[in-house]
Amino acid sequence: MTTATRNAREVTVSKSVMEQAAAAAESAIAKRSEADIAAEIRAQVIAKLEERMAQREERAELENWWDIWALGPVQLIGNPPFSPGCVVKAGEAAYAVAVLVLNPFQPVGPTNAADLLSGFALPYEIQFQTGNLTTMAPAGAVVTGGAFVPSLYVYVAVAALPTAAPGMYETNILARIMDAGGGSAPHFGGFATAILDLDSAGLFGPAAGVNFNQPIRYVVYP
Repeated sequence: MTTATRNAREVTVSKSVMEQAAAAAESAIAKRSEADIAAEIRAQVIAKLEERMAQREERAELENWWDIWALGPVQLIGNPPFSPGCVVKAGEAAYAVAVLVLNPFQPVGPTNAADLLSGFALPYEIQFQTGNLTTMAPAGAVVTGGAFVPSLYVYVAVAALPTAAPGMYETNILARIMDAGGGSAPHFGGFATAILDLDSAGLFGPAAGVNFNQPIRYVVYP
């Protein structure tokens, strides 16, 4: 076998392996949805919450009745559960995730904040508001919500982010808990100030972790 023949064969084999890997990845992505993302994150948060509750006598109690944090942007690319997606090719799907948690550690009379809020099955709303920083124009909003379920303390919402037009984007996540009539009080409204960024460290850092007091940011390239 000549060197040229061997190189051609290696290129063909490598291309075949890459095509098979790409097909497998596409198949895996096709089987997963926004609901899958929500279920995966909900299970992780509930597990951590249950672990914390089992140690509640050893921990200082939290002060707030509820809180919301965010994760993203993420893409259904690569191995599950998902991959960071701060740089997105135009037209590819990318998502932001919001996690609303009711606080079972905050005592309220004979019960706690989580059981009180969920027990009344109060309605809640989560908004994903995105702006295009390149054009300084709104890029759309996704509004989701529902009603609390008794004894359920974790609620996860997933929204598709705008990726059609190239540019720099940011997404803020707002939430409010309403009363039975649809009204809300200031302390039952807020926005996500803790954003979990999965991107690995760049040349100058920082490493993946939680960013505070800044929105989700991502760039869409042609």
